[in-house]
Amino acid sequence: MRGSIWELDWYLDVFFAEIAAFGNYPFYLGYEQAVLGDEYLDPTGWKNVVADHLNFFSNSSAVKKLIINQNTILNRADSLIKGMKKGKFELKEYKKIQLWLSQLMSSVTVLFDPLINSEIEKVSLKDGVNKDSLFGYVVDQSSHTALGNSNQQLLSLYHRSQDVFESAGFELDKLPSNVRRAMEQHSKRFGWINTGEKGSDEWTAKEFLSQLKPLINIPAKQITAERRIDIKDRSSKELLSSIIQININDNDAADKQVELDFLFQKFLAANLKERYVEKILENLTFEEILQVLDNPGLVNSRFYSRVNNWRAVWQENDGLEFHYFSDQKDFDNVVRLVPTGVSSNKISGSVACKGFVEGKARVIRTQKDLEMFVKGEVLIAEKTQPKYVPYMVKAAAIVTDIGGITSHAAIISREFEIPCIVGTENATKILKTGDMVVVDANVGVVTKK
Repeated sequence: MRGSIWELDWYLDVFFAEIAAFGNYPFYLGYEQAVLGDEYLDPTGWKNVVADHLNFFSNSSAVKKLIINQNTILNRADSLIKGMKKGKFELKEYKKIQLWLSQLMSSVTVLFDPLINSEIEKVSLKDGVNKDSLFGYVVDQSSHTALGNSNQQLLSLYHRSQDVFESAGFELDKLPSNVRRAMEQHSKRFGWINTGEKGSDEWTAKEFLSQLKPLINIPAKQITAERRIDIKDRSSKELLSSIIQININDNDAADKQVELDFLFQKFLAANLKERYVEKILENLTFEEILQVLDNPGLVNSRFYSRVNNWRAVWQENDGLEFHYFSDQKDFDNVVRLVPTGVSSNKISGSVACKGFVEGKARVIRTQKDLEMFVKGEVLIAEKTQPKYVPYMVKAAAIVTDIGGITSHAAIISREFEIPCIVGTENATKILKTGDMVVVDANVGVVTKK
């Protein structure tokens, strides 16, 4: 079945395909994930994974073990990042950590997101707490991301020099040298956030400045009922704490994977020099990249034609099988053979931020789609990520196929108070750009007019 488009470097796609079936740390999943081009086809067996672990959160020792394993991975990733920034690079450790991070994130998306939604509803009924308030509390407490940290530091810089920013009209060249320098330093520290997919460059100081303007228009959040939930039952408190930590770790893993890949690309560029051809390297497996490091001439010989995404990987017995198409027509013919997998025309999901909106849909699949986005449209995507933010803040509403109440889309929508529905599974399959839609984010339903 047709699935999700993730424009990652090929080696990361392969990592995700590998860990789906064979990875066992921090949590074994055992489902098959084929990738065709940049599209993750609907996984085989993931519903069985959920069915087999419906009572996972009732086993407190298993939950604690999971969080300990997640924290171990994240600490190892931190150490690796620090070493890479100092010029130290261990290829075996890099692959191991990236595989573990992929496994951590996959386990949350495939298994824990649906389980968490169910567990929060149980706590709501058991403790007599409003479900929406409880969901809101979990989202707020889970919203720890590199992007959020960047936003907070941008706002802090703004508040220290508000008159300066205003008088300069938020134009970088008109800022005093000290403030301009601070923005440049911010870009060096956080610019990597935008590099999660192919063709996405580091955010510049000017781009961060453009992000600052919508941030300052958000009213300061007051202490709401969502932050004042009263849970007296000890087991419920421990469960919510575990859920929040799993979500925080998932967000942290996503950030660390992007930053590690950013540093990896810097390492490759420094070592390969003129042989660093991004369009080729982004289409190689990790093992092929290692071959290029040993013999840079392979970029212009064996891998010279690897400048496209006409490829597939899938699990076969105890390993992965690869196929590379030499002709785009052959690749396109195979893509057309894959069914869309729309089992229902009803579009519904979890409410991340309440509201009611009517507007024109803009379905985002690629960077080009994103660049065509018009203010006031309804942003429809398989999922969102940091590079979407400048467009998300202009959206009338946001709807995603995957993701739970603490996904990137949920966090950003609540921060900017944009009506949002996540986890519909089929919005991008049913809706097309230009469709007029009604997004009822009070009940979690999207209707095509």
